[in-house]
Amino acid sequence: MPHQRSSIALALGLALASLSVGGTVEAQGRKRLRRHPRAAPPATSSAAATLSSSLAVAAAPVPPQTTRSSARAPSTPGRVQFVTDKRAYLDRGAADGLTPGQALPLARGGRSAGSCTVDTTSDHGATCVGGRPRVGDTFRPTRILAKKVQRRAAALAPVVDEETLVARAAIVSDGAIDKVDFSGKPAFRSHSTAEITPGFSVWFTRPDAQGGSYAQERIDGTIRGVALGFGGLHFDGAFSAMRWSAPAGQERFRAETPTQFYLWEAEVTRRVEEGGTVVAVGRLWPFHTPGLTLLDGVQLGRQNQDHTLEGGFYGGLIPTAASLTPNFDILTAGIYGARSQAGNKKSRLRFARQEARLGVWRGTTEGVVAEAEALAQAWVGPVVAGGGGRLRWATRDNGPPAIENAHLDLGVRPSLDSAAGLHVRYVGATTLLPDAPLRGEMPMTGAAVHALADARVDLSPRFGLAGNIGAHREGETGRHQAHGSIEARWPRLFGRGGGIWCGASVEQGWMQGENVYAQFVGRHSARVQVLARLSAGATRFDSGSGIWNLHEAVGSVSLDGAITSWLRVRAWSMLRAPILEQGAPPAAASVGGAAGLSIAGAI
Repeated sequence: MPHQRSSIALALGLALASLSVGGTVEAQGRKRLRRHPRAAPPATSSAAATLSSSLAVAAAPVPPQTTRSSARAPSTPGRVQFVTDKRAYLDRGAADGLTPGQALPLARGGRSAGSCTVDTTSDHGATCVGGRPRVGDTFRPTRILAKKVQRRAAALAPVVDEETLVARAAIVSDGAIDKVDFSGKPAFRSHSTAEITPGFSVWFTRPDAQGGSYAQERIDGTIRGVALGFGGLHFDGAFSAMRWSAPAGQERFRAETPTQFYLWEAEVTRRVEEGGTVVAVGRLWPFHTPGLTLLDGVQLGRQNQDHTLEGGFYGGLIPTAASLTPNFDILTAGIYGARSQAGNKKSRLRFARQEARLGVWRGTTEGVVAEAEALAQAWVGPVVAGGGGRLRWATRDNGPPAIENAHLDLGVRPSLDSAAGLHVRYVGATTLLPDAPLRGEMPMTGAAVHALADARVDLSPRFGLAGNIGAHREGETGRHQAHGSIEARWPRLFGRGGGIWCGASVEQGWMQGENVYAQFVGRHSARVQVLARLSAGATRFDSGSGIWNLHEAVGSVSLDGAITSWLRVRAWSMLRAPILEQGAPPAAASVGGAAGLSIAGAI
């Protein structure tokens, strides 16, 4: 009897304890039910069921431990970080509940902006396709309950040790890979392009002492690679048309022709991927003919299949420099040759090229002039070296050949973060063909030497330094000039928004001056680029009638924005204001400036 009473008492005690625990579990289950309806287990209300379940749980074996993946419900909405033509990149991923194929509603400025479909996911990032997402759009991931996953076992030792893998990788990298025939569609000049750019510019001063402002309306057009349908022939063209408005008597260029048209290029060419005969006919810029100007004529040559050797001849007329109109005053003809070499992975030589031209031309007053010009460049490791020059001999001079110009360029780039260079130019004393277009030299009374050295170093992705020094001397007059500048750059000072450049320069010689500046270079999203610059400087020089001394402040802004993939808008403006004139404040406030706007459309 006492044993029976003790058993009954034990059973009642277990039942009361089970009821207490069951009530607590049931209350917690109801709380869970409010938070996660699918996660709440069914609760039993009877004491017997509670007791039996408690005993069953106590008697059941302990299962292996399970963990839940950390599915976080962010307190702030997700954002679209980057957008390309095909997809958008999100700052939330699988850990936030995103799954491939999920429709994701987007919001922009508090309003609905459509939706996109999740394409791929990582733990904390995802891509999205469809819709029209923009950078900065927001979304709220659907909060889901992560699945239970078994705890991963400890990683096993690698089957192959690291040393063996490195040795095998070296064997693979050193092995030769045989080339295979390409059976796809070649992309060599497979697409033609056309661009048209109308624009308007104005130059003004206030107060207006000249009686009006300069204004220019212009339109520029280019067309490239239009297939003519046979023989691998293509057409390339370029032109500019403009109209000037200027105060009477103040025209500065071709005053008698305010409406001007310049045909820069109109040529039919043949340059195919497999090499062979190369042809260009029309108004052309000849290939591989160093120093040759715009030419109305023909170029005919032969190129090997690897595009490493080419040679041929050219001939035609050189148009007038002022208007580019065709004329028969200057005739030219000659031969040319070009060669290039590409290094391999075991040689120090990365690339080298050489070009040479031997020709004659005849003018109405200069007689027959023979000239030879050559250039060469080589990239050897981190060093690049190049140079060239032109030698000419004129029958009217009755003297030995003379060096008309020469140049030398040396550069070194030990890393992506640093570079330095040295550049030297010699322009000989000559009056031959002074008005030829794009001769690369300015009219001078005597031989001149120009030298420039520059260097830059990026100490970190957020800070860099750059500088240059230069010297110039004209042989006949003895005029000389020296200058130097230094610049500090913080390209990521505002993160993706852009950065600040600051610098200063000084020059001494026949013109003296000092200048300091600060500029902002940045972008808004991927479509708009901005350059804003503010500078202050002083300039002193001998104008012939006296020493001119001017201190002024200059500000400029340039914007370039893409409206669509084929339409861009460019706008720029500049203002200049004198601070001191001849060392004293100006008698009256004045300002000068310029502004322009253009729209570029390409197809």
